[in-house]
Amino acid sequence: MDGCFLKGPYGGQLLTAVGMDANNKMYPLAIAVVGVENYDNWSWFLGLLVQDLRISNSKNWCIMTDKQKGLVQAVRDKLPEAEHRCCAQHLYSNFKLSHRGLALKDRLWRCARASYVNQFKREMELLRQQSELAHQWLADKDPKTWSRSHFRVGLDCDILVNNMCESFNAVLLKARSLPIIGMLQTIYLYLLRRMEINREAMAKHEGLLCPRIFEILEKAKKDQCMCIASYAGTNRYQVSCPFGEQFVVDMAGKTCSCRKWQLRGIPCGHAVACINRRHEQPEQHVSHTYLKTTYVASYDPVLNPINGPNLWEHINLQPMKPPNFGRSPGRPKKMRKKGPGEEARTSKSCVNPNKPHKVSKVGTKMSCSLCKKYGHNKRSCPTNKKSANETGAA
Repeated sequence: MDGCFLKGPYGGQLLTAVGMDANNKMYPLAIAVVGVENYDNWSWFLGLLVQDLRISNSKNWCIMTDKQKGLVQAVRDKLPEAEHRCCAQHLYSNFKLSHRGLALKDRLWRCARASYVNQFKREMELLRQQSELAHQWLADKDPKTWSRSHFRVGLDCDILVNNMCESFNAVLLKARSLPIIGMLQTIYLYLLRRMEINREAMAKHEGLLCPRIFEILEKAKKDQCMCIASYAGTNRYQVSCPFGEQFVVDMAGKTCSCRKWQLRGIPCGHAVACINRRHEQPEQHVSHTYLKTTYVASYDPVLNPINGPNLWEHINLQPMKPPNFGRSPGRPKKMRKKGPGEEARTSKSCVNPNKPHKVSKVGTKMSCSLCKKYGHNKRSCPTNKKSANETGAA
């Protein structure tokens, strides 16, 4: 879940809820236009979402947010048993304000990607050895919200970032400058086209699994080449890996002590080694969440077509008035306010934020195409001037 601002003269916020389909791709669920981003509006939005999705038991749901204003408490109230995760990229953006450096960044992401508790503790100890302050800052954050080692198993979801909402908001960039009705119609047409394209693409796909899931499983098949599975009885195996690592795989419960199988619902390399020893197909042990049939079923519901204003029913109510217009001082802004890290990246990488492909030449060293030396170009090259003088004298 995420929120983004509208660019029209009246301002406002667009609240979005985006899910994941069986191919690990973006699946927009709901949008809403509100005046401000606060607890009341998020609570109203979540209440309608729970009602539309018919969520009676929130224990089987996972919510990923950037901890917007009022959203954390709204999730606690409307989805009390759901697992609420914080975007790891958002966490790192706050972390690097006071703890900079590539080594600390790499260690934080290693802590976030750790799949079991002992691995998480080992990475945290290495972080403490690098920086006591950075370790203390990260230790104050609940690992259940940002590290895979503490995520709930059985949800078939191990994502760490909220990129899908960010991608959806980026697609709606131009639409957010339109009036309300035009914006909603533009978003609706985009959703119609997206669902049609996805249906046609999956109809051409042959196979039991969705394409992206097939790629993940193929990578696990390559990883299993370095694992040795030893049968221990009662459908349990001991898997030996390089660097002295050792894990236990339970084929009956579809679990591995590295927890990757339980987190994603896709067999890890250790599990694939055991499956191959049993002369079975790894595809048969993937969760039903990622099957092609599940994907097709999720895109079966169609969005009802809508008539234009010429066929709208006339009612005897007063016409709806626009929101109160309050002009902010200065020139109207179209681009959102960048964070500290984003501002530095933008200023160095491009001259105009509207033209991200145009690279700035600030800070680059000028080189001469004639003598291949730095500090001048061919117009002011001493070699070129010398040859020109000799030619003139002759």
